[in-house]
Amino acid sequence: MNLKYIYTPGAGKMPKYLAGRNKQIEIALSAFEALNEGEVPTCIAYSGYRGVGKTVLLNRLQETAESQGISSYHIEIREDGCLIPRLLEHCRDFLNDHSGIEKLKNVFQKASGALKSLELSFSPENREFSISKKNSGSYVAMYFSQSLENLFEAIGPIAKAKGQSLCFFIDEFQYASPDEMDAFLGALHRTSQLSYPIIAIIAGTPEMIKKMYDKKTYIERLFVFPDLMLLSLTDVGEALSVPGKKAGLSYDKAAVKAVYKATGGYPYFVQVYGQILCASLKDKDMPFKITESFVDDQHDNYLKQLDDNFYKIRYNNRSKSEQNFLFAMASLTLPCNTNDVARYLGKTNKQIAPTLAKLKSKGIVANDNGLYFTVPGFTEYLKRHPDYPKQ
Repeated sequence: MNLKYIYTPGAGKMPKYLAGRNKQIEIALSAFEALNEGEVPTCIAYSGYRGVGKTVLLNRLQETAESQGISSYHIEIREDGCLIPRLLEHCRDFLNDHSGIEKLKNVFQKASGALKSLELSFSPENREFSISKKNSGSYVAMYFSQSLENLFEAIGPIAKAKGQSLCFFIDEFQYASPDEMDAFLGALHRTSQLSYPIIAIIAGTPEMIKKMYDKKTYIERLFVFPDLMLLSLTDVGEALSVPGKKAGLSYDKAAVKAVYKATGGYPYFVQVYGQILCASLKDKDMPFKITESFVDDQHDNYLKQLDDNFYKIRYNNRSKSEQNFLFAMASLTLPCNTNDVARYLGKTNKQIAPTLAKLKSKGIVANDNGLYFTVPGFTEYLKRHPDYPKQ
């Protein structure tokens, strides 16, 4: 294996070895097994902060579901919160594969009557329908809820009769608009009551869970909520060693500890450090064992890679008030509280509340028993930044 491709840092890019996710995968495998035996399992909602591997896990699970004959559909929700039209498109795809023309037409006629903010047109000749928004933002929430329930109730018997199940894999679910989230959760609840083989495996930041609870009080009975945590020392060792072994690359225990300490067990950072190490091995003969001193020698290159890419974009894309908020946090002992930040900035809690809300929505700052950064090393990056206020 070419050393250049052993480690693969990237947004949602699949690593050569997915370490530390066995328990989360087992939960999904049990759900797939239940579907294939005609049972309707509990839906799954994975939560974690940016870069812990939510998208990677969803992609791996979708591959597995498809290999087991489950009709699987991927949706990544953008910040505009558009979910329902994507769901309709995938429902059309399922029906195209599993129903006749008239049934396909009737199913969407049943659902479309309540979709007052969407225009649906159906072409029997090519078995396709198109969706377009009208009067964007003018819909009433109940229309979405009832229409999506109608659609799932119409699709459910077809899927059950065909012995075919559906699984929606939805990434960035926290971006779903409140009305669309409410409608989708309600439709899933109804199909669960009717034992129709339609489930969802979703992923998002921890704020997603609170939004779901705010919408539906029964959410803990509809979903299980496995956390995606940082990697342990053992996990980091496997993430480095398993793919490295194929290229003749190995690590001593001290080297693994050094990478673990530098990365904080953050999956993306582990891939970055591994890639940096491999880039420095181009003149080395294989097999080669990486030592602690070898890891330490590359530490500055590792930080530069993160500073120029991962950290920089998170800082540069913030407004001036958001940047000042981040600097204030970096100057305090974390976790801190909003009173500390407000005092540092010379403002009131009410004045900084909108800025905090934006940083939380971007997954940069969390407020769980105090304010803290959601990715390791961000405090140190901010203190290295040339704009950091001189003390």
